[in-house]
Amino acid sequence: MRKIIQNKKLIYSLVFAAFISIISLLLNKGWFFYNDISKEHKHIQERFLEREKLINSIFLEFDSTYKNTDSSLHKYLNYKNSHLVANDMSFFVYDQQNLLYWSDDKTPIQNLYYPEKDSSGLLQLKNGLYYFKINKKENLFKIGLILLQTDFRYENNYLENKISKYLTSDNKLNITKSISDNKISNADGKYIFSLTKKTIPKDQHTELLMLFIYILIVSSILFFVDNLINILKSKSIIILIVILLRFISFYFKYPHFVYELSYFSPKYFAISYFIPSIGDLIFNLIFLLYIIQVTARILLRKVLLKPNKKLIFSIVTLFITFIIFILNIELINNIITNSKLNFDLLNYSNEIDNSAFIISIVIILITAIIYYCTRLSIFLFKDISTKIFIITLLALNIVSVIIFYNKNITEQIIPILIYSIVIYIFRLFSISNYKGFFLKHIIFIAAVSIIFSYIINFNNNIKELNYRKTIALKLADEHDPLAEFFFIDLRTKILDDEIICNYINNTDKIQQIIRKRLQQKYVNGYFSRYDFQITICNQNDRLFIKHLNQQKNCIQFFKNIVKDFGIKTICPDFYFLDYGTGRKSYLAILEYPHVNSTSFLFIEFDSKVIAKDPGYPDLLMNLELYKEFSGISKYSYAKYKNNDLVHRYGSYFYDISLKKDTANSEEILFLNKNNYSHLIYKLDDVNTIVVSIKNKDIIEYINPFTFIFILLLFVLFVYYFANNMKMILTKRMSLKDKIRMYMIFLVICSFLLMMFVTITFINRTFEIQNNKELKTKSQSILSELEKTFFQQSDLSVNDYDLFSEHILQLANLFATDINMYDSNGKLLISSRPQIFEEGFAGMMINPNVYRDFIYNNKTFIILDENIGKLKYNSSYMPIRNYQNKTIAYLNIPYFAKETDMKKELYSFVITTINIYTLLIMLAISIAVFISTRITKPLSIIKEKLRNIKIGIKNEKIEWNKQDEIGQLINEYNRLVDELIISASKLAKSERESAWREMARQIAHEIKNPLTPMKLNLQYLQKIIIDKNENWESKFNKSANSIIEQIDSIASIANAFSEFAKFHAKTEKEKILLKEFIYQHFDLYLPNEKIKFTIFNVNISDFDYIFYDKTQLISVLNNLVKNSANALENIEEPLIKIILLKKENLFEINIEDNGPGVPLEMKEKIFNPYFTTKTTGTGLGLAIVKTIVENHNGKIEYFSEPFIKTVFTFTIPIINSNP
Repeated sequence: MRKIIQNKKLIYSLVFAAFISIISLLLNKGWFFYNDISKEHKHIQERFLEREKLINSIFLEFDSTYKNTDSSLHKYLNYKNSHLVANDMSFFVYDQQNLLYWSDDKTPIQNLYYPEKDSSGLLQLKNGLYYFKINKKENLFKIGLILLQTDFRYENNYLENKISKYLTSDNKLNITKSISDNKISNADGKYIFSLTKKTIPKDQHTELLMLFIYILIVSSILFFVDNLINILKSKSIIILIVILLRFISFYFKYPHFVYELSYFSPKYFAISYFIPSIGDLIFNLIFLLYIIQVTARILLRKVLLKPNKKLIFSIVTLFITFIIFILNIELINNIITNSKLNFDLLNYSNEIDNSAFIISIVIILITAIIYYCTRLSIFLFKDISTKIFIITLLALNIVSVIIFYNKNITEQIIPILIYSIVIYIFRLFSISNYKGFFLKHIIFIAAVSIIFSYIINFNNNIKELNYRKTIALKLADEHDPLAEFFFIDLRTKILDDEIICNYINNTDKIQQIIRKRLQQKYVNGYFSRYDFQITICNQNDRLFIKHLNQQKNCIQFFKNIVKDFGIKTICPDFYFLDYGTGRKSYLAILEYPHVNSTSFLFIEFDSKVIAKDPGYPDLLMNLELYKEFSGISKYSYAKYKNNDLVHRYGSYFYDISLKKDTANSEEILFLNKNNYSHLIYKLDDVNTIVVSIKNKDIIEYINPFTFIFILLLFVLFVYYFANNMKMILTKRMSLKDKIRMYMIFLVICSFLLMMFVTITFINRTFEIQNNKELKTKSQSILSELEKTFFQQSDLSVNDYDLFSEHILQLANLFATDINMYDSNGKLLISSRPQIFEEGFAGMMINPNVYRDFIYNNKTFIILDENIGKLKYNSSYMPIRNYQNKTIAYLNIPYFAKETDMKKELYSFVITTINIYTLLIMLAISIAVFISTRITKPLSIIKEKLRNIKIGIKNEKIEWNKQDEIGQLINEYNRLVDELIISASKLAKSERESAWREMARQIAHEIKNPLTPMKLNLQYLQKIIIDKNENWESKFNKSANSIIEQIDSIASIANAFSEFAKFHAKTEKEKILLKEFIYQHFDLYLPNEKIKFTIFNVNISDFDYIFYDKTQLISVLNNLVKNSANALENIEEPLIKIILLKKENLFEINIEDNGPGVPLEMKEKIFNPYFTTKTTGTGLGLAIVKTIVENHNGKIEYFSEPFIKTVFTFTIPIINSNP
């Protein structure tokens, strides 16, 4: 428990997981938003009263200041407009029923009830619910409006029904007229409305945020468990616990608030019981990644403990790695094919935000799994021969070809081949001991990006072809859902039209008037793609049928058409006619009852052969229709009957007739022609449908690679900085890394700067281009209209028939929308009346424009306007007659090209990103090359300096360039020469000093036994003189003591001889290190008192060293003997020999569980004649150190008393004989 508390990583991960969990709970409960309706009620009440107070102040200011009631009000009240609009407020002034002033052109105010006295209350307009306040003074009505809540008939990407943001930002609140607890009153205490909560699903961004937070929570918990593993002994149990936790979470759908997210439903993706959603897939991958990591550690430990089974483990691991790679590829194929995620990465789409985040997480996790398995396989294969590795790799590729032979082989084999190349490259990095971080990882992520982009492009193409087949099948149905949807409104309006109702029962001449009325007022906009004709029938009217050359009852004739060919639609009395002509045909039957009879208006619609797309704005579609038809907008299609073109739509120009070879082909044919891909679908022997799309360019195919590469590169940088933050902050980065980082940083900064400048420039260019195009169109339309109305003294609604048809023709001719206002600023006509009928805009001209025309004498104005979230440019111009008098105002709202402009801008930006991605890759490659070239001489100098030793000949560096590096090398070479001279002097001095010290030590050591020898001899003399009775036994005892002292002197002489011998020249030979170690320590293994174990971490059977064999045996014997002596009083004595191969050296560790050496004696342990025992010369470890250093190695000592004492000595790796 103490270890757990002391482990900071454990504590940090647990605290972080708890913190994030609290955040997610608060987010789920909505505590980050205004969720307490009682608290928000107070704020809304205050804001409402503030706005009502503002209206009252405007009323007072108006009454006290403005006496003139003409149009000059716009001149003096204009400064109020922006303030009112900014607060969702409007202000109107009426003189009787004549509108004198209006503050904006958004409020669809018309046909108001004018009370006799001041009043206030709620007013429902077409675009929302308002609070109105009317102030009457004499003949003037002043009306102030406060927008409370938008209330459009339908919602889409541009229009949203919600409470006014100036009252509250809480979208969960709703305004109701019914009285409830949370009442809002005006300044007089009068009840106005109440607040209620509405249940709305979590928006996309909130769901993504909660998913990301839960990923952090799970990752933190797994990080905690991972650190716990390092403390606990049983790792297998931890894996079982993690699997059990995931199973409980999956089976019981816990935590419940997470499984309430749409990402944990089959909405986006489902493949099996264990992967029922994209959310479950993500967490399955996270847990799988963790389990693979832990399992790999357990497996690796078993391999190291059983080196004889390493080859089998390596081959099996590589095989499993291939299986995991193939399964992940299949998983990606399934996600692309069966999910609703948009994998058309970096292409313009409104849905890309949602998909990109999920796709990014999945790609990162799959890449991490593949990367970890690859590293494990390469690590295990590092010490196995290249031949075996290549044979294994080829065998796996052959097996893959056999497995996928009957499938689409290119879909699987190409990724496997690329992956095999990556594994081989990683193998080369491994055996060459390459230390670089970025190069090998960038090669890996580039290869993975190529693999993933290939799979995405391959499956996207298949998915697109299948979608095109679906479009062809829908087109074969010949229905037009948009026409059926839009006619629901038209039907009501046509039936309620007073002019049609008044003239429907009159003479035949009136039929032309009604047809003209329909064309001008109703059959425009979307229905401009249809030809239409009308027939008016009364009860007993007869109709002459030309092709039958006979007369029939008019009403019965059309009813028979409905009976024989009609199919009901969602709109009553609107029938689809299945003539099988290839054209869309509809029949509308409208009844007009009279006092004694009923008249029928039959309207026949037939789609034009070449349908013009007037660029119908998305805001006129509800969200369901938009989603249904947004996908088909990029396609062109044509219908052929008997191989003759009867209908076409889109930008592609189809042939008038199908070629014979095409017409006689199979049911479905794909054909590339004129840079378009065509799907030719034969419905039957007569009818054929062609659906076409422009071929992708190379940039579109590169887009997935760019997206994935940038994503993984970002993850790589985050990983690098997270693991090297301490080194970066302490400024311990190498010069090579600094050069690389600075170059990459420079490229990225230039990329961001260039992107900013490019986007700004493109936006500005598009703005200028659009304004120029808008100005050209506006002037052309103005010129046509001024010619038409040159003789008119004024224009009003009464002149509708005069200008309506001409306006519609100009709108179709110039492919734009046209609005025309009278001289008082009121709308006369619009080519797109739905904008005004739905309440998206008011019936009055922009008041700022109106003021500029009247008082500032402007002749042309371009403004940035908006309807909801849809932004567009709009031009205004006065229309003048022969007297140079303004008779009307022309408005061209230029929003038909808004989507195209965004797509073009997006395409340009993505192209730039693709180019800069290649530049970043090139910059990284150049950075690696340049940094290596620049730092190579420095690395040489560093190695030479590292290898400088006194007493041997140090090599000079050859450099023929006189640059800064050359000067540094010259200094190095000069110091080498000086070092030789200094070294010889130092060596001589050290030798003299060493011999003096040695002589002193020997003298001391010899002197020690001489004293007892002298005493024993004197004792013997005394025995002889005294003639002691037991002199014989005493003599033997003294003699033995003298002999022992003589042996001690002989031992000292021998040790000195050995010590001197090891300073002499060594005789090195080639030794297989692993075999030598095992053979030598076999002598120690059958030991009853001490347990010996050998751990070989990663030294292979083929690793060899150049060493003096006799001296190596002496080193090992001395160290093992030293450890054995330290374990005399230990209950369970243990000696471990651990063999380890590092980057440029072998490391041999002799470890025991003895008491070690006191800390204060640690510095003296390798000194000659130092010993902690009562016996021995103290030269053993000194001899060991001398041997190790003579072989260019190092020896170190570490002790943790009664836990672990380790002697570590190193042997350099040498690739060839010295």
